[in-house]
This record gives sequence, structure tokens and C-alpha cells, in this order.
Amino acid sequence: MIKVAAPEMACRVIDWAIQMHGGGGVSDDFPLAAAYASARTLRLADGPDEVHRQQIGKLELARQRAREAHDEPRADDEPRAHPEPTRTP
Repeated sequence: MIKVAAPEMACRVIDWAIQMHGGGGVSDDFPLAAAYASARTLRLADGPDEVHRQQIGKLELARQRAREAHDEPRADDEPRAHPEPTRTP
């Protein structure tokens, strides 16, 4: 998941910085254009984000199927504290 989230967030933050600097954000006065190019390269270097997202989805589905096959209790299936008994007069 980090292979998708970190480069995507870096591009988003650098893009915001470029917009805040206006035309200067893409000039040689600030290193933002080079930083954006580097961050964008990270998104392409290890394969497209869609491939990573698809792999994450497959892993999560397999994990869920294994959990259901073994009937492992999920967090929302765990027993809750017993309610206090009601008193009858």
C-alpha cells in the first residue's frame, strides 16, 4: 500500500506548493518542478499504481476468504460485555 500512497501524496503536496507559488513554481527559482518530476517518476518506477491496487485487492480478498474458511471471529463478532441484569421488584 505504501508504494501507492507515498508517491501519490508527494505529487499532491508538491502540486499544491507549485500552485501556491504561481508561475514561480515551475521556474528555476524554486526546485518544485524538479521535485514534482522526481515524485512522479516514483509512481512509474515500480509499476503503475493500478497494478499495485489490483494486487492489494487480491491479497485482501484471499485474506478474507481464509478468515471465513477458518471461521475466525472478526472484531465485530467478538462477544460483548454482558448487559447488567434488570432488577425485578
